[in-house]
Amino acid sequence: DNTVFIDTPNKLRQERRLIRDKNNRARTIESIKKQYKTMVIPMFEKYVKPMKSKSNIIIKKFEKRDDGYIKLMNQIKKIIND
Repeated sequence: DNTVFIDTPNKLRQERRLIRDKNNRARTIESIKKQYKTMVIPMFEKYVKPMKSKSNIIIKKFEKRDDGYIKLMNQIKKIIND
């Protein structure tokens, strides 16, 4: 089995959360930032980040040049063609 880790920069994760929570959950920027700092980052560090070292496919960018992307696409093609 393959495990995939999508290695998204912290800044991008935070920006996405700010947009989502402000627009879809009617939260304030201050409350989102506070939760992100006190809950999201520590939980990421404890539970999500350790999975990176256990993953055999790591995607840094969804681009055709990214090694992880290429490996994942090859695995998908193999599954489809088998």
